[in-house]
Amino acid sequence: MNNLLHKFTVIPRCDRLIGFKGIGVGFALLHLVLTWRLLHRTDQVVVNALFWIAILGLLFHQRYNQHSSQHSSQHSSFKSDRIPQSMSRFIGRSLLGLLVVGSFAINPLAAWFVRLFPAVTLLSLGLIASGVRLRQYWRSGLLLLPLMLPKGIVEAAAEQTIGKPVQVLTAQVAAFGLHYLGFDAVQKSSVISLNQGAVDVLFRCTGIPLFFLLIQLAALFLIVFSIPRRQQVQIIGIAATIAFLLSTFRVALLAVLVQNRVSFNYWHDGSGAQIFSTGAIVLFGWVCQQFLPRIQID
Repeated sequence: MNNLLHKFTVIPRCDRLIGFKGIGVGFALLHLVLTWRLLHRTDQVVVNALFWIAILGLLFHQRYNQHSSQHSSQHSSFKSDRIPQSMSRFIGRSLLGLLVVGSFAINPLAAWFVRLFPAVTLLSLGLIASGVRLRQYWRSGLLLLPLMLPKGIVEAAAEQTIGKPVQVLTAQVAAFGLHYLGFDAVQKSSVISLNQGAVDVLFRCTGIPLFFLLIQLAALFLIVFSIPRRQQVQIIGIAATIAFLLSTFRVALLAVLVQNRVSFNYWHDGSGAQIFSTGAIVLFGWVCQQFLPRIQID
């Protein structure tokens, strides 16, 4: 009788595993939709998608290992875990239900809800998969931190501390590049003057916001992969270099286009600005990929 009961409970586990993956992917997509509705930034959505791929990959891998171990476990352990597991699954599913209701009931501009969404999702999936044994998901938990970080506060703090020196440095390098290319560029503080007009390099035009975006990807590589300390420093340095050079090139381009308001607005506030940030993500991802043959996943 026990063998028959065990057989009927083990058969649907494969279907439950597939359903578990479907739930994880569905809530990840829901969070990406909420992120887009909140920020309207393609670059941040791409970064968040990469984080969700890593988080769900780790979660599914651990869930599969647990599924295999449960399949080969004794009947006694299966019975003893059944009651607390059912309670944790109920709590996890209830939390997921609250997230779905909140996604439609709460104003999509509620940034706190979007920031807490990944943590509640991972907690819910962990309860469904493993009950209260959540310590095994610590790496996925670390990957949640960049998704939950209040980026506006971080950027505001950076602007107050190092904003002006970085603005001046960006203007100096951009003016030097324009002068080297034959333009009559004059730089004073954070202002670049050309014959056709002048631009003031604001903090959001420097490489700092873009660096914060790339450092999220760097954190992704550093958490998921075992990378020697020397290469960790190289990855962070590459992120800073790409952010600074691309932002400086964009500032120089804006200085040249200052009289053409349509082109200026396109590269300053329109899709052109997203091209630079998305291009930086692709370039940085390709550079980090060069480290992959020399490292191994834990």
